[in-house]
Amino acid sequence: MNRAGNLSTSAEMNITIWGPPQSGKQWMLWSFVRELELINQIYPDFRCEIFETYPGDDQLTPVRADPPLKPSVGKWRDFMWFFRRRPLKDDQAHHVSTFVHNMHISIVPGEEGIKSFFNLTEHEAVRSALARSRFVIAILDPTRLSSTGNKNGVEIDAIAMKKTTWNQEEYLKVVERLLETLATVRIQNRHVAFCISKMDQIAIREMDWLLLERLFGEQMVNLLKYYQSQFAIDVFAFSSFGGQLKEYLSDDAFDGNNWTVWNPINAVAPFFHFFQEIERTAIRQQSPFNVSNFIFNRQKMYVPYPKTNWTSTFAKENI
Repeated sequence: MNRAGNLSTSAEMNITIWGPPQSGKQWMLWSFVRELELINQIYPDFRCEIFETYPGDDQLTPVRADPPLKPSVGKWRDFMWFFRRRPLKDDQAHHVSTFVHNMHISIVPGEEGIKSFFNLTEHEAVRSALARSRFVIAILDPTRLSSTGNKNGVEIDAIAMKKTTWNQEEYLKVVERLLETLATVRIQNRHVAFCISKMDQIAIREMDWLLLERLFGEQMVNLLKYYQSQFAIDVFAFSSFGGQLKEYLSDDAFDGNNWTVWNPINAVAPFFHFFQEIERTAIRQQSPFNVSNFIFNRQKMYVPYPKTNWTSTFAKENI
């Protein structure tokens, strides 16, 4: 069965989602699906669709945007999804820009993902999975930050034992170990998206790198920029809930009519970024230089993915 039909198909994308416990890893994934529904209502060029398959079944089943109100704590989660950007306009530009992506998405258990950085033997499988992933989403949770500093340095094993908060220095050490782990295996065109979660709880409206510096410090920015010489690093901010968290966060928050309040913001950003990088690379590789130059520069025939601006969505003022 040709799942892609007549569309251009990418090789399998191995995406690993990493983050501390309760940073919003599963919520981000399902918010990506939910936000696609919202984008499809206003996106006139394409319809974005997500499908999954089950063992022994060749049929494609649409993925439903069901929020993980009871996430699987401490367990690996793997998903085999097929993303399709189906054109709604019949012209050359839209056909050139139409792809299917085979996505193998793994969610690393939060506590195990941290402990793997100091217990190298017991958690080698985690480190190996991270190191061999071409696409990594690393979630930074600003609600985990504390203002308490360390006077005598930071030890990674002590950090892993802390269940609730880290200060900037501790967060920096964890991210440094993550990047060191990724750097142990050289992978061409590796992309790492650092995604700042729970922006509906943070009254700051800076964008991307400026937001990263304001929340996590200048040293964090310098660390990520240092590793940009080894792989592509980008920063995104998102909210899995939208602007209604405090009013609707309860066990029955998504029962009945309350489904309408689930409006994630920018959860699609790292996925769209990955898709676009793959597609533009594929077009360049499959076309002579003069053709790809014509597509991207002269006629701009490639249709980029839409971008959402979360800073204009939240009602809170900058502090």
